Amino acid sequence: MAQNSSTIKFYLGDESRLVIDDFSSKDESMFKDSYNAALSIVKNYISGGKKSTNSEDATVFFRQTADVIDNNIIAFIGERGTGKSSCMLSVANLLKNISDANDKVSKDIYANCNRGFEILETIDPSFFEEKTNVLEIVLGRMFSNFKKKCENTDKDRNEDFEEKKDRLFKAFQTVKESLVHKNGCQVNEDDCVDGLLKLTASVDLRDSIKELVSKYLEFTEKDILVISVDDLDLNTKYAYEMAEQIRKYLRQEKVIILIALKLEQLEKAVQLQFETQYKLLAHDKPNFFEMTSKYINKLFPEKNRVFLPNIDVWYDAEVQIFKRSDNGPIEHNGYKWDIYDKDHKNQTLKYYVVSLIFQKTRYLFYHTKGRVCPIVPRNLRELRHLLGTLCAMHDHKKREYLDNNKQAFKEYFLKIWVPNNLNVDYKNFILDLFKISNPAEINKTVIQKLSSSYSQYLNQPKLSRLSVKNELDDSDERIEEIQKIIDIANLAYNITLGDVLLTITYLKECLDNNNDKMFIFAIETFYSMRLYEYYDLMVEKKRKEYQDNKDDKSGNVKKSDDNIDESITKKDALDGLTAYEILVGGAFVNTNATRVLSSQKNGNRRDLRSIKKDSIENLFNEVLNAPETDYNKLKWVEFFVMFISRKDYDSIKRRGVSEKKWRKQNEVTYKTDLNSPNLIFDAFSIFSSVINIERQYNRFNKNLYELASKEGVDSLYNKLKEICYKERKRESTPPDAEWDTTWSLLSSGSIRNIDVLEALVQEANLLGEAYHKEGAEHLQNFLNKTAAFNIKTYDIKNVNDRYTIQVEFASVLHDFLKTQIDKMKSPSNDGKINIFDSIYNSCENESKKHEPSINTTDYKELIKTLKKTSGETSRKIIFDAYPEQANDENFIKIVKANIPNGMTISTEKFARELMEKIFDEYQKLTNE
Repeated sequence: MAQNSSTIKFYLGDESRLVIDDFSSKDESMFKDSYNAALSIVKNYISGGKKSTNSEDATVFFRQTADVIDNNIIAFIGERGTGKSSCMLSVANLLKNISDANDKVSKDIYANCNRGFEILETIDPSFFEEKTNVLEIVLGRMFSNFKKKCENTDKDRNEDFEEKKDRLFKAFQTVKESLVHKNGCQVNEDDCVDGLLKLTASVDLRDSIKELVSKYLEFTEKDILVISVDDLDLNTKYAYEMAEQIRKYLRQEKVIILIALKLEQLEKAVQLQFETQYKLLAHDKPNFFEMTSKYINKLFPEKNRVFLPNIDVWYDAEVQIFKRSDNGPIEHNGYKWDIYDKDHKNQTLKYYVVSLIFQKTRYLFYHTKGRVCPIVPRNLRELRHLLGTLCAMHDHKKREYLDNNKQAFKEYFLKIWVPNNLNVDYKNFILDLFKISNPAEINKTVIQKLSSSYSQYLNQPKLSRLSVKNELDDSDERIEEIQKIIDIANLAYNITLGDVLLTITYLKECLDNNNDKMFIFAIETFYSMRLYEYYDLMVEKKRKEYQDNKDDKSGNVKKSDDNIDESITKKDALDGLTAYEILVGGAFVNTNATRVLSSQKNGNRRDLRSIKKDSIENLFNEVLNAPETDYNKLKWVEFFVMFISRKDYDSIKRRGVSEKKWRKQNEVTYKTDLNSPNLIFDAFSIFSSVINIERQYNRFNKNLYELASKEGVDSLYNKLKEICYKERKRESTPPDAEWDTTWSLLSSGSIRNIDVLEALVQEANLLGEAYHKEGAEHLQNFLNKTAAFNIKTYDIKNVNDRYTIQVEFASVLHDFLKTQIDKMKSPSNDGKINIFDSIYNSCENESKKHEPSINTTDYKELIKTLKKTSGETSRKIIFDAYPEQANDENFIKIVKANIPNGMTISTEKFARELMEKIFDEYQKLTNE
């Protein structure tokens, strides 16, 4: 990896190796600033020397401490994977070759140190044991180098060389003796004086090492000894002991120590050591945090710290990827290189990563304004690994390559991204989630995990509509719905993707901990992967069914199916459903708590309501019984059936839909026949309906699909196929327009990515629309916004144009409704029945027959009057407003039950909801 100005260069094949720069590549490296900072510290150190003292006594006093010289430790500090080791070793390499210096600071270093630096092999503390410490390893490395130099200079030895060798050898012996006694060897009791001298020698180990270093540098003809220690903090058991040995014995005038570490990890190890040392104190225990902070600051002063930047510093830099090529125009590390991906030049790092993921796997990830997608690695090591993995993949266009690429990326996600970004609990859950083979188990598994992990947000006390202190707002409405979703009694296959999305969306607004945010992202990524995989399986299943039908019609003999698992099975409620349909669960969006259209003046929702089945059924019977098919009426039937999600299992509220029980039904609610008096109209049901229009039509009436799918029939279904085929036509081999038509409808209606789904919901939101528009106009605008939705992908058509994801099928429904609205507004339609209203408002029109008689204006005035009233006054106002029901025992009972003595009505909203509840209960009794 290299950086030049705002460009980062990545060389394929180097991702698993340390990157060691020299002076020829220093200024192009992404660590250029870190190198310069480290070299400046070296310069200041070698030009500093001893601390000034005013008396010889002071020098003697400091003789056995490290404080007599400037701090000689340079700490390379950063998170795991930020390149600390590469940076530290590159600095050591620069010092080794300081005579090649080409910048002022380095030249100044060489001017003060022209014999150069003696570089010891890097020390890896992860191999330390109880009897092997950093000091012994340093001395061992020095002696090994001494021995090799002696062996390699046999022919060139002279008297001066022999004298230096002997002096150095004696220095090694002196240090070894000091080490032996320091480590606790027994002293001869009969030789007390000799024993005391040896004990004194162990105390003077630091001076012995100082003498050894001096003799060693004289022997090697160098000015400074450089010791490098990699990942000092990793060996937590001995981290403090190693730090102490470095502090006590290696703080020498002619020594520079390079240490790579994660500072927070070392702080934990040091604090643990202090707590262990002082654990026996009963009272007045010290402030361990303060002690640790002072110790670390003294060991690694601020001026000696080199901070490795996080990778996000380069997210906006241009990235260049190179591959080895014998004829490549670029030379690097002795090889020739060429551009890896010439079609994707001049892209920023953050963009290139997500673009390359899509290019290789078709998995879509998006950045948001001011925020980089979490799939982009947060450290250099992970980034290099991901880019190397992606660039090693074949192009996705061949099916077998795409499957392999998806699997390889999934392995990266599970084995690298997940462990690096999630705590153990969340990591294990995500790993287990990917192991679930039954799609019906997924949504409930996720919901129950979210419920247990974030109970403080999701398991709030149930809100009371009669509590003055708990006036409902949008968040309250979502919480009420989420509490229904997380009910353990719900059947797994009736929990929808929309339920999961609602819960996740709500949590994203509540959570601020980064680990929690990453967990939510991991769940969203899982769903995006599964949706894409299950979509592919669904297409393959549909293609096989199509081919089997084609063989039947042509008389070809189908291949026998020898799979006994498929041929001998018991019936299941989910039979006939694809894994994609089961995962969606009948709803991409939870419309109960995701309002996209403003409500009517009377509070009724426009995007979610109950409608009478017979209002559609009667219209369809007219189509079936007419001498000639009325295609306009047929399309009206299709239109409404496309918006039906399920049967209405619960009581109908006058001003909305109160759904509590449907997730507990034994039947698969999005598959079962629509054979109840009332059906749920849901604005977003068109997305789940279009996945399998044949099933959706047959749920309503077996004759609907048969009629609408006939060739030449002017139906919405045939129009949908026509438009989607036109917009998504592709070159198939061999050409097969009939299959391509089926595929294009599946492709248009199937959402394969959570980010795309969230963007679609946001785009379709029309809550700000005025009340005065009719329901048909609101729905038309919703369809218009949905049809106009588009989100770009990373595929390039040409230089200034990219492929987009669109919802073409919605334009068919929009165009039909717009045409019908225009007809209804036409003067020639005066007095004719409004088909839309007769179906759309069918339940509302029915309920009006049983409501207490009061007009809308009076109702609004009543709500205003009830505000700031309580108890008996409130009840009297209601009885006066409904004289016809004032003596009705049921009405009186319901009013008194809902307005007990002393209850205050403080807001118009509360008053309206209270009246709705009274209406609902009275209507129910009246109907009975």
